[in-house]
Amino acid sequence: MSVIYLNGKMMPLEHAHLAANDRGYLLGDGLFETIRVYAGHPFELERHIARLYDSAKRVRIELPETPGEMMRAVQDCVAANGGGNATKVDASLRITISRGPSEGGLSLDSSAEPTRVIWCRPVTPIKPETYLSGVSCVVARIPNRRFDPRAGIKSLSYLDLLLHKDAAVAQGAFEAILVDEDGFVVEGATSNVFVAKDGRIATPPLSRGPLPGIAREVVLELAAESAIRADERDLTLDDIHAADEIFLTSSNVEVLPVSYLLDLSVIKNNKPEIAARLRGAYSARVEATRGGGNQDR
Repeated sequence: MSVIYLNGKMMPLEHAHLAANDRGYLLGDGLFETIRVYAGHPFELERHIARLYDSAKRVRIELPETPGEMMRAVQDCVAANGGGNATKVDASLRITISRGPSEGGLSLDSSAEPTRVIWCRPVTPIKPETYLSGVSCVVARIPNRRFDPRAGIKSLSYLDLLLHKDAAVAQGAFEAILVDEDGFVVEGATSNVFVAKDGRIATPPLSRGPLPGIAREVVLELAAESAIRADERDLTLDDIHAADEIFLTSSNVEVLPVSYLLDLSVIKNNKPEIAARLRGAYSARVEATRGGGNQDR
């Protein structure tokens, strides 16, 4: 996969160049979306684009494309990376937006046209056995997010989350579960967090500051369709300890059970029944997408 979309044009990756004074590079002034592509179909594309444009409005970036034009650009990029046959493409697709080249000031008011990049990258799916055995996590402490202006925005300013993820991996874990200074679970460094207890599930509310994940939203819908009670409520480490199951959601991991919290020595059910049910429902929606169903549901 080597064809990208840059500012309205498709080109080989090696021919794509950004300005050295681009604010995304200089200041992390921008946004991104990660979309899973299954057999040429970007999963939940309409929702991802809606979140992107909502975030762009919040940070005062005016995109020259309409949402419909951006969706067509995504689909064109997928097709280009399949040699014209989009159904050949299983990928992790990233849309990156920055405010554009900088004239040296720090004001958000800019006459520059935003930089828009769409890039299809090869994806390495989670191994099937990992969905059975689960992954390990650690707990990381973060400042209170409730008044952070970046809360809920998938910002290019991602270094804090990368550091938490890297520290987790260095300890032999897959992910860091972030807990704020008030003791409330917020999210994973690169995922949303759910717990299951007594047949119902819960995830931190958006008012606590997690990213409004698309996979999170889909799982809440699938729970309702599967008659699984779901709550968006504050969770503490006591809830983590008491949970029957913990699982993570994101576009790339889908619904991934957590079997062990290294630093808390918490071992969870090795047969995560609710996570397995929701993953089955998630996979069924993906299969409907692959079969030409409503990919933008």
